[in-house]
Amino acid sequence: MGKSGHKDGHALCILKKLDNGNWDLNDKRIRKLFTSEEVKDKKIMVLSIAGRSRTGKSYLLNFFLQYLNASEEDRQNDKWLKQTDPSLGFSWRGGTERETSGIWMWSKPFFLKNKHDETLALFLMDTEGFFDARSTSEDCAIIFALSNLLSSVQLFNIKDQLQLDVLKQVEVFSQYGLYAEKSKESKPYQKLIYLIRDWLFVGENCYGFDGGNVYYKNLMNSEKTSNEIREPEKDFLPQVQSLVEQLFSKGWVTAKKLDREEITSEDMVTLFRNYVLLFNENDIPPPEALFKTIGNVKVENLVRNCKDLYAEEISKELELRGLKKDPCLDELHRLHVNTGDEQELGKMFRKLHEIAMERALEKFRLVTRYSPNSSERGKEYEYYDMLYKRLQLYIELA
Repeated sequence: MGKSGHKDGHALCILKKLDNGNWDLNDKRIRKLFTSEEVKDKKIMVLSIAGRSRTGKSYLLNFFLQYLNASEEDRQNDKWLKQTDPSLGFSWRGGTERETSGIWMWSKPFFLKNKHDETLALFLMDTEGFFDARSTSEDCAIIFALSNLLSSVQLFNIKDQLQLDVLKQVEVFSQYGLYAEKSKESKPYQKLIYLIRDWLFVGENCYGFDGGNVYYKNLMNSEKTSNEIREPEKDFLPQVQSLVEQLFSKGWVTAKKLDREEITSEDMVTLFRNYVLLFNENDIPPPEALFKTIGNVKVENLVRNCKDLYAEEISKELELRGLKKDPCLDELHRLHVNTGDEQELGKMFRKLHEIAMERALEKFRLVTRYSPNSSERGKEYEYYDMLYKRLQLYIELA
C-alpha cells in the first residue's frame, strides 16, 4: 500500500459518508486549506480525478505531485519522471478492494501562472472509485457530481475505452447544461477531460488530446470498434509526461468560476459548505435547486466581501492619517494629543466609519441591483433586503 504523506504535504480526507447516509464535510480542514495566509485572496484552481474503482486514479495523481514538486525545485526536465516514486503521495494499492473513500485533497497548494501571468493556487483532489461492491449508484453519482462542481478541471479516468456506463455517469450534467441554456445561466461545471488509460486501439487513434478528440467524435457517430490491440505499458510514462506538461501549462491553468466569475480561496469554503448541504437534501439535486444554491453562494460571498471592504476602507483612511492598519493604544493616544479635542477625534472616527460603510453598502447594491427604496416587492427583494439590513447591523456594531 502506498504512503499517504511525505515532506511535501499529505492527503486529507475532507468528505466522508456517515452511518446515517449523510455526507460529512470536514469544515476545519477546508478552512485550513483555503484560508491560510499563502492562499488567502488568491484565485483557486482545483484539479480532480474521478472514475471506476481500482483503475489507478491515486497512482496517476502521484505523478502529478512529483511533477509539481519538481517544478518548484526547477527540475523541469525528464529527470522528474525518472525519479518519480508513485508510492509517495495519495494512498493507493493494487487488488480489488477500494483504497480511497469519500473525497480527499492534498494539503499543500502549488502556485502556477495562467496565460495572463496571474498566479493561481492549485489544489489536487482525489475521489472514491465508482462501481465497487460497497458503493451504491447514488454514492457514485454524488461523488462524481460534487467533485465535478467543485473543480475547475476534472479528469474522468477510464480503463481501455469509453463505454456506456461512463456516459450515463455524466448524463446528469447534460440536464444542468440544458437548464442553463434555457434560463440563460452559465453552466455550473467547467472542464471535463476523458482520460483513457491503457488505450488498446492505437492503430485506429493515436495517443494524446488529438487522438482522443477524434475517437470521441467517432464514438458519438458510430458503434464501430477496432480489433487492433497494442500493448500499452511501454508508452505509459511518455504519455504521462505529455499530459502533465499540458495540464499545467499557462494556457490550461484555469481558475474556479461561479456563474462566470473567478472566485478566491475564501469563496471556496462557502461553495463546499453549500454544495454538501444541497446533496444531503437531494441525492441528485434538480437543476432549479442547484442554481438556487449557486445564487445563494454568490450572495454569501458578496456579503463577506462587503464586510472585508469596510475593514479595508477603515484601514486605508487610518493609514492616510499616519496610523498602521491595526493601531495600538500608543498611536491612538498620539492621534488624540495631536487632534487636541476628544470630541473632534470622535467625529473623525464617525466620519471614517460612515464613508467606509457607504462604500461597502454601495458595493452590495451595485452587484445585487437592490434598492432600499424600491416599490418592487417579492421573494428575491425580501431576501436581499434581509441581507442588506444584516450587513448594516454588522457594520454598525463593528
